[in-house]
Amino acid sequence: MKLSQTSLLFVALLCGAVWRAELEWKWGWAGLTWAWQLYWAFPLGILSFIAWTAFVVRPLHPWRYSVVLGSFFTAAFVGFWHGLETVFVVWRMPPPESIIRRTQLVALSLPVLWALMPVAFGWLCRLFGARVHFGLHLLSSGLFIASWPLAVWLLDVVDHRGGADLIHALKSGFVIPLLVFSLGVPLLFAKQADESAARTA
Repeated sequence: MKLSQTSLLFVALLCGAVWRAELEWKWGWAGLTWAWQLYWAFPLGILSFIAWTAFVVRPLHPWRYSVVLGSFFTAAFVGFWHGLETVFVVWRMPPPESIIRRTQLVALSLPVLWALMPVAFGWLCRLFGARVHFGLHLLSSGLFIASWPLAVWLLDVVDHRGGADLIHALKSGFVIPLLVFSLGVPLLFAKQADESAARTA
């Protein structure tokens, strides 16, 4: 395997391992106390992935590139984290009907926004000169979505404690390496950025 491939695999596995270690160390496995907490695994994972993309893409403006991607991933994951929290709280403790309607809208929009995340990431990479066929980012979007059912399947195969479902796909950390790897796959085919490929980064 090439260095870019092995390093992506390493970063993906590291993100999953750090998440799982922090979860068990701080809150333990039992119950749902791990949910909706602040994890240092998030910024560490974001920084590790951005460093890997910068190594592969060689962006024209590395610091701007890092700040833009860092802001993008932070906003995306904080938004999804709080969106899922809202849906979960409403499911556990049903509020008035008007709030339920708004929550249903949030629940319906989350999968669409989730699917668009790799596409948005692809556009940001292209903005900074990464010459990657955009179809690969569409493929990445499909892999990004498929990561969840694949993680559930892996949980079932290894007979992981807690069962095989979407919640345990995240709690176990199984889905995290799959998500990171699916985002990085298009960049494995990136060509060296040059000034003619840049826009206004």
